[in-house]
Amino acid sequence: MYQIVIADDESTIRNGLSRLITSYHMGLEVAALAADGEEALAAVCRFRPQLLLIDINMPRMDGLTAICEIRRIDPEMKILILSGYDDFSYAQQALEYGVFTYLLKPVDFHSFRNVLQAAMDSYGRRAWELSRLKEENALLAPDSDLPGRLLAYLRFSHTENSLTLQKTAELFHVSPSYVTKIVRQKTGIPFTDYVNKLRIVSAQALLKDQTRALTIGEVAEAVGYSSQNYFCRVFKAETGLPPNQWRSRHGL
Repeated sequence: MYQIVIADDESTIRNGLSRLITSYHMGLEVAALAADGEEALAAVCRFRPQLLLIDINMPRMDGLTAICEIRRIDPEMKILILSGYDDFSYAQQALEYGVFTYLLKPVDFHSFRNVLQAAMDSYGRRAWELSRLKEENALLAPDSDLPGRLLAYLRFSHTENSLTLQKTAELFHVSPSYVTKIVRQKTGIPFTDYVNKLRIVSAQALLKDQTRALTIGEVAEAVGYSSQNYFCRVFKAETGLPPNQWRSRHGL
């Protein structure tokens, strides 16, 4: 469940927007309503929402000033400006603060929902990217066991199409032959075979996932293969069946 703070000095507008967002049933909860920039800033500090919908012209502290302060607190929050003024200077300054979009009043029912969904999706992708970066940095930290970190990195990154022996060696500041040696010592098989085994296990999970119902090509791409034909050959070599037959054999 994502949260949003709505800031507008007109009570009818902020209350109406709150009811509208709630009516969408899109997993977005209105955390707080604010009548000015100061209240918006306080609400952000208290609730740390993923989204902020804010008017520009408000008393005590205007929207752009509030956004400037909020960006120091949370640089990743998706901020949507709502304004009754189609002013390029406002929009230009908003872009400098990394605002997600600039909306004009009155908002359209359908397009507004699409904008909110796009903002939520964008926040989710960025959170995922930051999480992966944090985990990767932890794996590459020099104060832990190198063989263990190396294998953990492969388990973590095996679905990336760009994963290669050379790239792995460069990340860990060792030679490709050393990576090969470690992988064989720990797994009993060569680097490429180990990566393929990891990918096929992930592919089997995706083939079983009826909620997503991915095509064979989509599964191949999702687990790191640029060629569907190559993926099918590797899958059959590992499991004894092509992907489509394996899926059917498991009643899917």
